[in-house]
Amino acid sequence: MKLSMLILAGGHGTRLWPISRKQSPKQVKPFLDQDTLLQKTINRLTPIVGDSVFVSTHEQYKELIKEQSSEIADGHIIAEPAKRDNAAAICLSIMTIAQKDPDCIVGICGSDAFIKNEEEYHRLLKSIPEVFEKHNPTGVLLGVVPHYPETGYGYIEYSDDDNNDDNVYPVNQFVEKPDQKTAEEYISQGNFLWNPLQFFFPIQTLIGLYEKHTPEIYDGVKEILNTNDKEEQRKVYESLPTISIDYAIMEKVQGLMVIPAHIGWADIGHWRAVQDILTSESKTDDEMIVKGKHVGIDTKRSFVYSEEDRLVATIGLEDFIIIDTPDALLVCPKDQAQRVKEVVQKMKEEGHEDYL
Repeated sequence: MKLSMLILAGGHGTRLWPISRKQSPKQVKPFLDQDTLLQKTINRLTPIVGDSVFVSTHEQYKELIKEQSSEIADGHIIAEPAKRDNAAAICLSIMTIAQKDPDCIVGICGSDAFIKNEEEYHRLLKSIPEVFEKHNPTGVLLGVVPHYPETGYGYIEYSDDDNNDDNVYPVNQFVEKPDQKTAEEYISQGNFLWNPLQFFFPIQTLIGLYEKHTPEIYDGVKEILNTNDKEEQRKVYESLPTISIDYAIMEKVQGLMVIPAHIGWADIGHWRAVQDILTSESKTDDEMIVKGKHVGIDTKRSFVYSEEDRLVATIGLEDFIIIDTPDALLVCPKDQAQRVKEVVQKMKEEGHEDYL
């Protein structure tokens, strides 16, 4: 069976404000080098699946996505007519893909992951069809072997009782983001993996799971694909449940298997993650990461990112993040980078919509 890949690129990344905005979300921004997150994801996948790359996004981002992915056929960019969580977006996408290739295996991944070991990642992608042939699972997941007790990721517990020689294991359960103590227990037990939300299904199997577990989404998408009336499509889509595929499908499915992966994966979901990735690639003694003009006195382990040709000067800062844009400035301690989402919410409440 042929492998197709679906990239989810519909969010706007509030924790990466002020670079990521509603009109120009994180997936179309270059955080790590000159390529945007979406471009890096496409470039990572095309050596394995060729032109069988699809992108799911929101209607308002479709033109932005097209500008950055000229190698992706226009019919491979699938736009949601309204905002819903990823269960609806994935269902719309896979039922569209199935019209073009009804017998493929579809892999689903985000547009905001960093993968250091792309060679190993490619090897795993190539192995997916063989895993289905040999083990006949309902679906296959990649799970990242954790190297520290992270509290910001969900985990996959797997059964390592069965002796096997191909590194594929039955999934026991999915677990939510743990507290520090629980995360430490997961690491010590050895059969828990970070959940990077990369999963693979025969496309007809996944469509059948939607029909079984979330018939309201399945029926709604079927109705949308049977009409060319844009307003009717929007109305139907807006009526669909706002729910993630984790809750709608994944937690209800039996017969899943997982492959523990050593691929150097990280979620580029907040500024600390960006700094940590860039620091790991840097050779500086003071662990300073600077994108733009900066002059510092007694400044260490901080991240300065400036979009414009404006000088940023710092004195006596340690472990800080400073993100400078033409109309907004973010300054926060590194260990509170997850709270940027709270600032965005407060701006909404106080009427600063123009800055979002």
